[in-house]
Amino acid sequence: MKFRLGGSRRVHDGHCSGGSRSLAAVFVLVLAAGLVALVPSPAQALGACSNYTYLRYPSGTQLHVPSIGKNTRKVNCILGRGNMGEGVKALQQALWACYGQNIAIDSDFGPATQNAVKNAQRYINSQWGSNLAVDGVYGPATREHFYFPDFTGGLKRGAEHCTHYWPDLG
Repeated sequence: MKFRLGGSRRVHDGHCSGGSRSLAAVFVLVLAAGLVALVPSPAQALGACSNYTYLRYPSGTQLHVPSIGKNTRKVNCILGRGNMGEGVKALQQALWACYGQNIAIDSDFGPATQNAVKNAQRYINSQWGSNLAVDGVYGPATREHFYFPDFTGGLKRGAEHCTHYWPDLG
């Protein structure tokens, strides 16, 4: 079968040279762009911290660290506006006890919790030069520098009752 696609392209039996390669290249680029858009960024790939992991260090220190699922040790997760649950509660307890934030511990990540996380991020940056984004989102970078309350004997307020999360100790 012979056909002609406008312009000055040569006509061959069954295909058109020149233009079809360009069309195929455009198709591949569009397909690749679509696939790139379908691959989540590292932050999008993280799940929400739906609960917390209870950690007991050899020293006796007991921490509740936000995690994906209860006691899973999957702490590479994220919390932000709109999240609710035990993971948010563990974060709010840390913000109240370790960072002096006067927020309700209500398991609801609303504007007050977001502002408290921003305050904690600013504090961490000022104390340790961490260069955290002050975005009010609790994710891996913030967790890496975050302190959590020691629940030995109950939740107490003050830096002396807080410790850094060390995954290899818990």
